[in-house]
Amino acid sequence: MTNRASDLPSNHSDILIAGAGIAGLATALALARTGRAVTVLEKRAESSEEGAGIQIGPNGMRILQALGVTSFLKGKIACPECIRVMDGLSGKHLTSLPLGRDIAARHGAPYGVLHRGDLHGALRTAVASMPAVTIRHEANVIAARSSSESVTVELAGGAKMQGALLIGADGIWSTLRSTVMGAPPLTFTGKCAIRTVIANDAVPPGISTTDTTIWLRPAAHVVHYPVRAGRELAIVAIFDDRALGETWSQLVEPALISDRTRSFPTVLRTLLQQPTQWRQWSLYTPEAPFRWIEKRVVLLGDAAHPPLPFLAQGGVMALEDAIVLAELLRTIATTDMPARLQDFERIRRPRTTRVMEASARNGRAYHLDGLRRRARNAVLTATPAHLFMRQYDWLYGWTVEDALTSARTPV
Repeated sequence: MTNRASDLPSNHSDILIAGAGIAGLATALALARTGRAVTVLEKRAESSEEGAGIQIGPNGMRILQALGVTSFLKGKIACPECIRVMDGLSGKHLTSLPLGRDIAARHGAPYGVLHRGDLHGALRTAVASMPAVTIRHEANVIAARSSSESVTVELAGGAKMQGALLIGADGIWSTLRSTVMGAPPLTFTGKCAIRTVIANDAVPPGISTTDTTIWLRPAAHVVHYPVRAGRELAIVAIFDDRALGETWSQLVEPALISDRTRSFPTVLRTLLQQPTQWRQWSLYTPEAPFRWIEKRVVLLGDAAHPPLPFLAQGGVMALEDAIVLAELLRTIATTDMPARLQDFERIRRPRTTRVMEASARNGRAYHLDGLRRRARNAVLTATPAHLFMRQYDWLYGWTVEDALTSARTPV
């Protein structure tokens, strides 16, 4: 059910969610499936999800299956057989890390790649089937005040709403993170990401349209993988650059990409010359930990723990957050919710911190130069691929049942 902010009364006892992106919709769906009534407050006039591709590891695919979302992704998702790792200076193939049937057998779910808009659309469709969820558009949450019994949110324009709980799923540029939690601004990393999607018939020979491929270069790297069930190719390039601020879609002239890639291997350079439109965003990260909870307000997803995009786990961490929080709140009384929020942070912070650290570490490894680059390449070439992938068992093998059991939290 979708409404404008002016269409509904200003006072509700539902669980409120700020943000109708992947994090917000997944959380609304997970909560509704446990019997909770949810109101999602979205500042935009229409539902949309900017971006290009998104990679969902087995830990995320299991959640999408459990939430009934994968049935809406048929004909839209691809499952690569491997990650091809290439040296971005020489063009040499370094290794192929197994995905496909191998990772599905090991972790009980595939590794999926798809367009972010398709995932967002599937979540919207799943949410639309849940009468317990209401989405209010043009409802921009600018402040919240929490008490022991309820939380009151203020919307742009002055309207107020009351709920049992407010979940801040308002993304990397979270208003609630700064206004309620008092967190400092994120720190610019000195790098930017530039993205695009092209049709397969524009992909030059020598570029895989079925696997995920990463090209490693000093101070830069490029990733590409199939989306739209293999009909298109998503491309993301990371470069050093200036800060652009709070934008996900700054247009970039193709000539700028051409200038930056003059020394790239011919086949990669040819690929990067094909797109006619690129969009850029700057990469930011927290300088220090900040709190996620204030009485009956809790942050999750990128609002709580925005990782750098070098482990392809940002969206998946939001899915994990959604399912953990829903399980913690299952069947409990409203009066017990604040205590369960404390459990949520206790369970999720160590995991998301480890993911953020691993993401940053990957970014450093991708961009090595000189002797360290040669040593990295030698390790990648010499290590059996299946052994290399075992280092990610902690990541892809995660389940909500294990997380709750290990934390000794009753549900």
